[in-house]
Amino acid sequence: MITDKQVKAALDIWNDDWRAYPEEHKAASLADMRAALEAVEAAAWRPIETAPRDGSDFLALIPWQKKHHQMVGCMAPDGKFRSWPCRSRYDPTHWRPLPDPTKEPTP
Repeated sequence: MITDKQVKAALDIWNDDWRAYPEEHKAASLADMRAALEAVEAAAWRPIETAPRDGSDFLALIPWQKKHHQMVGCMAPDGKFRSWPCRSRYDPTHWRPLPDPTKEPTP
């Protein structure tokens, strides 16, 4: 989920004088940037069939009760998803690498 803070931070980097725009232009700029960031977010998810099978952790997208939930886990060599504490109860549809913990969070 993209937050308002992330949208404004991205706009500050893209065009640092957007805050001086008239209100209707600000709203349009915020909406456009939110759409762009949501497209990037959606594109980061990869089909679960392409997930690493070496036991390395990744973020999994799990459909459950008409929603999608995210969970850290791994694919075992047998092709089954493993997570703690649930083990193989879930069937993820997509995955993405975990973020680099050494990088500072974006403002």
